[in-house]
Amino acid sequence: QKGLEQWSQPWSPIFMEWKVRYIHVPHEANGKKNWLFDGIDYILDDNAAGDGKIVQIGGVSPLSTHIRQTFKERLREFVSSGGDSKGYAQLDDWMRRVDGWCFVSQELTGFRAMLAQRDACTFRTPGTGMTEAAADTVPFLLNDVLSDFYGICQGQIFFTDLILYDKFGRVLELARSETGSGLYKHENFPLLRDAAMLPPRSLQPAVTAPAQLPPRLLQHMRLEVLLSDQRDDSMMLGESPRVNPICGWILVNHLDHGLLLYAPDGSAMGELRLQKPARGDKRVVWSPPVHGEIRTLLQIHQVFPHLGAFIAGLAGRGEADFSAFLETVDGAMWTLEPLGERSDLHLSLLIGRPLALVRAGFRFQLEGPPLTDAGWQATFAPIEPPFLKYGFSLRLGDQIARNDGTIGYFAGNDYTCFHSVAAPPFHTGYVCRIGPPGKPQGNYLELAVGASAPAYVTLLVDPRSPIHAFTGLLPVKDFKIPARFFEPALKKVEASFHIGPLLTKIMPTETTGEEEQVLENTVAVLPPAAQNGTWSWWEKEWAQGGGLQWNRYGLRDASPDARMENASVSLREGILQLIVALNEEKKE
Repeated sequence: QKGLEQWSQPWSPIFMEWKVRYIHVPHEANGKKNWLFDGIDYILDDNAAGDGKIVQIGGVSPLSTHIRQTFKERLREFVSSGGDSKGYAQLDDWMRRVDGWCFVSQELTGFRAMLAQRDACTFRTPGTGMTEAAADTVPFLLNDVLSDFYGICQGQIFFTDLILYDKFGRVLELARSETGSGLYKHENFPLLRDAAMLPPRSLQPAVTAPAQLPPRLLQHMRLEVLLSDQRDDSMMLGESPRVNPICGWILVNHLDHGLLLYAPDGSAMGELRLQKPARGDKRVVWSPPVHGEIRTLLQIHQVFPHLGAFIAGLAGRGEADFSAFLETVDGAMWTLEPLGERSDLHLSLLIGRPLALVRAGFRFQLEGPPLTDAGWQATFAPIEPPFLKYGFSLRLGDQIARNDGTIGYFAGNDYTCFHSVAAPPFHTGYVCRIGPPGKPQGNYLELAVGASAPAYVTLLVDPRSPIHAFTGLLPVKDFKIPARFFEPALKKVEASFHIGPLLTKIMPTETTGEEEQVLENTVAVLPPAAQNGTWSWWEKEWAQGGGLQWNRYGLRDASPDARMENASVSLREGILQLIVALNEEKKE
């Protein structure tokens, strides 16, 4: 009985013929931007309008079911890289569901090339067929409307004609503009659009479902990240020898409510703390390290210019600016994933993460020269592409991504404003939040396409984590600081804590004759537990020749017993310092 049923030919589409109308929306109009960057992509301004011209473009695109396989592999990669146990358990079921999808897909083949006035047809030769006004064979739709040259795709499109062909020669007209004989009129064609392609309003009021195309260049481009030397921006990593992009290090000292400062190699460069003058409010004051040759801020400027500029930008500021900076940095670090189990015992695992000041430049780099107008009117008088004059936005850092190490940055050589990934606890003139994401016309860097000079910034980052850059024009780019620039420095970082007044005793160092050179005197202090490090006590004392100098004392554990010792008890005030020397193996 089943074999007597009437057989019907299955529908098997093989390619589609399409024609769209493109409405170009200029980047700017009357000095106001039509496209607003929200930290992720560009959105159309509510008052934006097209340039008054409608471009007609069409072509033929093959159809296939490759979208199922592509989606399955992307799903597998996503679950493998960032999924949890629940996602792994559901992966096989999701894969089977994707296999059951019954739709075909393909890009609008040649759309971007024709919009750029480039004919993608292979081995096209002049002939009578190129001048005919009509055609009666496939492809049926004509594409004889020349467009103005923009060099960038940004606007809205809507389908006017859409015809499907199957491998048995049957034709299905979904939309037709000339005869209206399709299943739909082109004005009410029910186009399904992704959320990113939903326009706030239709630039063609009669069309109910246009698709929005945010700004994208019509030629290949990349965001180039240039790590430059901390002394000379013209020296780039990979192009010049002995380049070090690390400008210095900072370590937030929560105990003293201050900032510990370090050179690129990890040596101490002093600290920034709030001090109360005899008159007036608290101000940020820089003080030199307790040992070493650095005694003035000018010495830091001469050797480490960006670290010196950072210190000068904070020194002299009030309590509000300094507290906002410390709390913003701390807030950004709370969103970073912990370092996890590590075999080393760097200082970052004991009291926090040292953050690096890194010098970097950013620029858009085109593949080859910029595309220009290929029309006859520009043959002997080439016109510069308009997109070269546009300013495009760049967002650095991502607080949502748990592995992004960006805390913020200083733009150019301006160290009077810190652009922070995290929101400051209160408004100040020193800390300004980047974006925030989702807010059009937020606080972002501006880059010009094809500019020869990069836009330089001094990043404040956790160098162990990647840094993400968002442009909207390109996929999200991430990059990392090479480990050779920060691992040796983290082994030399020393932490200093202001302690006092402390009631203790100064006593001669007890030796057995087997130790190496030891300090003459010791102070009874109970320091925090630490491995592979050396604690010491530093005090300012009057020198024999006059003037104050720092003297170093060793530490001995404070006794829990009430023992009588031949030493007087005194109130001491000084600096408790931990020097981590992981380069040297400890002797048994």
